[in-house]
Amino acid sequence: MEPLTLYVLKVNGVFTLLFLFYLALLKRDTFYTYKRFFLLGIVVCSLFLPLFHVASLIPQRETLQSFIILIDSSLYEPQLITATQLGWQFWAGIVLAGGIAVSLIILIMKYIHLFWIIRGSSLAVVYRHKVYVPANDVNPFSFGGKVFVNPALYHDEELIRIIEHEQVHIRQLHQVDLLIVSVFQAFAWMNPLYYLFKTAVVENVEFLADRRVLKLGNDPKTYQYSLLKVAQIMPVPLTQHFSISH
Repeated sequence: MEPLTLYVLKVNGVFTLLFLFYLALLKRDTFYTYKRFFLLGIVVCSLFLPLFHVASLIPQRETLQSFIILIDSSLYEPQLITATQLGWQFWAGIVLAGGIAVSLIILIMKYIHLFWIIRGSSLAVVYRHKVYVPANDVNPFSFGGKVFVNPALYHDEELIRIIEHEQVHIRQLHQVDLLIVSVFQAFAWMNPLYYLFKTAVVENVEFLADRRVLKLGNDPKTYQYSLLKVAQIMPVPLTQHFSISH
């Protein structure tokens, strides 16, 4: 368990440093596209940088070393300390491995719930756009290149905005962002900063979609009212959904 423990600790160390840098310098910027790639880069760097040993990348000079071995009654003391350290690392590894397993199981269960909603949806055509109508009242969302919305719950203008919003999510592949962040939770579930990070990623993709919809000529105030109305409905996890953002 020692390699797993050290790897997870290094992952969280790199993640913490990079995300604190984001919070300090980039959080309030409006360059949403660059922020998107920076946030995803945090995950990539956190997972892969700990696999490289910095010392092995630096050329080392061979030196001749001599050792003096003293045999006395204190010979067994280092062995006792090592055993204690290994015991602590073993139990820490057990806890971390259990957290990773539980996080992945919860993620799988969420996807099963999502696929159950998708399976119960029926196809409809709204303004020459194919949409899927869920059996239950849920927040409009997109997944797998499809838009899920109940046309009976919204006015014509609201439907157009919802479809435009979700199509932006589909074209810009925001589903990839949410998948990467959800899988990364298995390695950072114990880190309080992860939950701020997840919120930052979700809000950023919503900003991207909102900005694109407004560029199409929609009235900002009317669009805000649509967001407020839809935000009252339960969202579906692991999806890009039409929801309010700051």
